[in-house]
Amino acid sequence: MRALQSVEAAGTTPALILLDLTMPVMDGVAFLAHIPDHAQLASVPVIVMSGDSRVLSRAEQPDNVREVLPKPIDVSRMMELVRKHMGHSPRRL
Repeated sequence: MRALQSVEAAGTTPALILLDLTMPVMDGVAFLAHIPDHAQLASVPVIVMSGDSRVLSRAEQPDNVREVLPKPIDVSRMMELVRKHMGHSPRRL
């Protein structure tokens, strides 16, 4: 919940959200459910990270979930996805 409140308080929109489904207070599935309530996040691409790919069904994924990255995280793959969804070439990140 603090992440959503921080975005609202800052008045800025993130370029990308890297979301772990296992978080304290509000898990990633609940965070995704709240995205439609925050207009500035509706079009922000989301990369979900999870140790259990079955946790997030297609029905629970808002349109802005672009990828589901399995744990343990392959940092090279994660950076590839970050570049892909932020539109940067490999040299810029």
